Amino acid sequence: MSSSIYQSKMAAVHVEDITHIREKAPLENLPAEILRLGAESLAENTNPYTDIQHDLITCLLTSQRLKDTAMPLVYRNVKFSKASTFQKFLVQITKYPELGRHVQSLDLSELGTSQAIATADLLQCLNLTPLLRSFLAFPELELSSQVLQTLFCSLPQLQTLNLRSCNSQESASAFESLFANADLAISTSITELNLSNCSGFPENALQRVLSQLPKLQILDVSRTTVDGEALQSIPASARLTHLNVQHCTQLRGRAVARFIASHPSVQSSLVSFNAETKATLEDAVLDEEDVSKLLASIPKTVKMLNLKHSIMTPDHLPLLQALSNQLDELSVGSDLRLEDIESLFLTPTTSAPAVSTAESPSEVRPEAIKASTDPILKSMSQAVAICNIRQRLLSIDVPGTPLWSLKSIDISGMHIFQQRKILTSLLLGDHSLPLTRIAIGEEVYLMCKDLKRVCGAVGWRVEWDGRACEILRD
Repeated sequence: MSSSIYQSKMAAVHVEDITHIREKAPLENLPAEILRLGAESLAENTNPYTDIQHDLITCLLTSQRLKDTAMPLVYRNVKFSKASTFQKFLVQITKYPELGRHVQSLDLSELGTSQAIATADLLQCLNLTPLLRSFLAFPELELSSQVLQTLFCSLPQLQTLNLRSCNSQESASAFESLFANADLAISTSITELNLSNCSGFPENALQRVLSQLPKLQILDVSRTTVDGEALQSIPASARLTHLNVQHCTQLRGRAVARFIASHPSVQSSLVSFNAETKATLEDAVLDEEDVSKLLASIPKTVKMLNLKHSIMTPDHLPLLQALSNQLDELSVGSDLRLEDIESLFLTPTTSAPAVSTAESPSEVRPEAIKASTDPILKSMSQAVAICNIRQRLLSIDVPGTPLWSLKSIDISGMHIFQQRKILTSLLLGDHSLPLTRIAIGEEVYLMCKDLKRVCGAVGWRVEWDGRACEILRD
């Protein structure tokens, strides 16, 4: 489906018949299916710098036949960046209710708190779009109990419901009040639910919602109060492909491991699992024993696994080794050494060449401090670092067929000292293919002044967005 922004000029396009006293053009005599395919090709957003709706609106003004074909596509997926545009849209579907039946996707995610829309207007809009399949709210949207009831109970075709960051006190109170009713029947059509950052929603209400979603496939409850009982309440008929329980402080590691090991909703379908915990927690949600149980029970279908900041030790290496030929993406825990990570990319007959003391980034020698400020010494230091990493990488044979499938590894949850070893790491060699991405922490990027130069010398580039750092293979 195309994704379109409802332009303000659409307010001028009415549904009254366009009267052209003329004979039909040959184009208008084509079958409806052919005309619809042509209109759908115009609806595709191939150039983000042009007006997506322009060509479709031209169709509307051409003839009644083309207008009847294009109108459903114009209203199929609507997205708003301004509250004033939403108001014009609401006026239009209020005046012509049949237009509301064309709307399948309603995206408010680009509206900010300064572009807030009234709860009554939102409720009216939802009532006028009964065939809605996807709804995306904007952060801090105030949700009344009537709006919530309409979203969860009165839209029989709704599949995607995204209430990310709707965490106002009013929304939390309405959510709790609505789902205090044990007899409330939720629409069973929902397959994707995002309640991330809704930390004010109580766990008992979350459990009541999750227990009534038999077709659930994608669930994001990161930074919420969801607990083990809420996860266990998910119907056995659900087939989760993506599950995000990142930073759920009420969720214990034992409950996470038990859910992954035994719940029917994840046994044969789970592809992406994110159980990252906060680095600032004194007691990690996933301790060493929890990680052992979890790694041993990861379904064969999982391709992306995030256990960042969990207590992961060298004792877990055999389990990680077994998963390395299954996973595409892996984010590791805190108590591993970088040498442990390197071992995942070595064949059983290959041993890693040692790093000399002079190469180790762990030692901060006086001459190194001087080199960081003296331009000549700095250039010499970089040259030595590049020679060292090249020599180390050349000592490793490239395997004919890799025994691993990992394309991305995130080590930003490891101790900074271990991350800094990336300057001399075997991960940067050709033998680690298909690995193409390594994520490191912000502190490491700021500390390692030679990082870009050294990585660039061995075929990698460093990208930094102000918060996260990625090392990508060229």
